[in-house]
Amino acid sequence: HILSVTTDGASPVATHGRYLIVAETSSQVTVIETHVSTADRAYLTNPVTEIVAGANANVDHYRIQAEAADGFHVGSVHTWQDRDSVTSTHTISIGGRLARNDAVATLGGMAAEANLNGLYLVGDEEHVDNHTTLVHAAEGCSSREVYKGVLDGSGRAVFHGRILVEKDAQETDSYQTNNNLLLSRESRVNTKPQLEIYADQVKCSHGATIGQMDAESVFYLRSRGIDRQAAEGMLIFAFASEVLDTVRVEALREQITDRLFDWLPQGDVVREALR
Repeated sequence: HILSVTTDGASPVATHGRYLIVAETSSQVTVIETHVSTADRAYLTNPVTEIVAGANANVDHYRIQAEAADGFHVGSVHTWQDRDSVTSTHTISIGGRLARNDAVATLGGMAAEANLNGLYLVGDEEHVDNHTTLVHAAEGCSSREVYKGVLDGSGRAVFHGRILVEKDAQETDSYQTNNNLLLSRESRVNTKPQLEIYADQVKCSHGATIGQMDAESVFYLRSRGIDRQAAEGMLIFAFASEVLDTVRVEALREQITDRLFDWLPQGDVVREALR
């Protein structure tokens, strides 16, 4: 567990962390990377994480971005994989004035597998960018990418997901989706899933959705005696659960779930209702 904490200083501060994770042949590692702050003024966090997965290695990486209200977070994760390796990269964004998350995964060995998961909760006057690139450079590789966002107030978000299948990457199997839930008329999302394919024998799909709360689902819960805010909170939790369920570290999953409850309207009521 890598914990990065930005504290108050006499002047604005910038930190540039670099983390190198090397998983050698047939090894397995789980790394949690958390970025938080106690500062009450503007600051910048600029972390770079590099992951090298050897043959048959398994890497589970989590980046939790929970910056303070005036924080700026610009981070990137670069992954390179050898044959038969499996990597899972999870990016969770909760807080901060401006956040940009770049994830680049290169599947350089045969039959490698990459999983990219993301959840971003964007409040009023906040902005979150997610830019992902999956490079299929070898034969028989697979990738799965699921990013979900919930925006409130005047929150803004951008998702740009690119899947590149090179000409030698035959038998590629790749899937990408980005789903966004808008809780106000002022919130905005720009999403751009992208496929760039140079091989002949591939199975690739992508998609994106942007929508508001389903009125019929809210009505159904209200007809069961649940007030509007609690009903909306339960639906938001259900929307985010697909990403939460990919977190394999139980203590971390509980921590992220608690942060989600704190962010939700009437989160305590939702927590009790779901127990």
